[in-house]
Amino acid sequence: MIRRGERVIEANRFILRDERRRVRAEIAMQGDNPSFSLLDEEERRRCEIGLRGYDPYFVILDDEEEPQIELATREGVQFLRFRRKKERSFELFLYNDGIRLAFRDGNDKHRLVISLEKDNPLLTLLDESGEPRARLVYSEGGVSLSLLDKQNRGGLEAEVIDEIPSLSFFSSEGDVRMELSVEEGEPSIALFGAGEDAKVLIEVADESGKMKIYDEEEKAKFEID
Repeated sequence: MIRRGERVIEANRFILRDERRRVRAEIAMQGDNPSFSLLDEEERRRCEIGLRGYDPYFVILDDEEEPQIELATREGVQFLRFRRKKERSFELFLYNDGIRLAFRDGNDKHRLVISLEKDNPLLTLLDESGEPRARLVYSEGGVSLSLLDKQNRGGLEAEVIDEIPSLSFFSSEGDVRMELSVEEGEPSIALFGAGEDAKVLIEVADESGKMKIYDEEEKAKFEID
């Protein structure tokens, strides 16, 4: 609040010059957003602090005025980003219900993401196109490892859920086609057709093997004990 008798200077931009008349600092309004910048001897912005709407930010820039280190908040998300000459970078994000650390390659594609979502850790490996190819997840029920094809559908998944280990193979359409599991010490192998129900089931129970083959109506068509 301005008090009576105080001297006030108002403007949309203030600049600080050195002895050679070069701009070295600037306080300005960028639209409705205030900012404070420091400039080098070539009058290039190298550091800036300001507001974007209600969100504060702090940026350190290189000699091409490209952001190298950025600390900011956006819509309730805090993030820290490090980048080197438009090459590799990593980012740290803090959400209301999680944390994410992401690494980018020289083509600005995500290649590795480590996250904690609702207290569940997740590790994701991505290919040169930025598509997920491997994912390791731990949750309260157990742990799972997924290996994916380029379409992010086919592949295999190994998991241990509620102390039951299993290995599943998926088609390029994302349908499970074979599943191996061990439940209460008894192994089983299930082969699937186009639907979700097993067409061939091989299992061992009470030290004896059993194989069943099902028809289109999911009725046992052939059975060997």
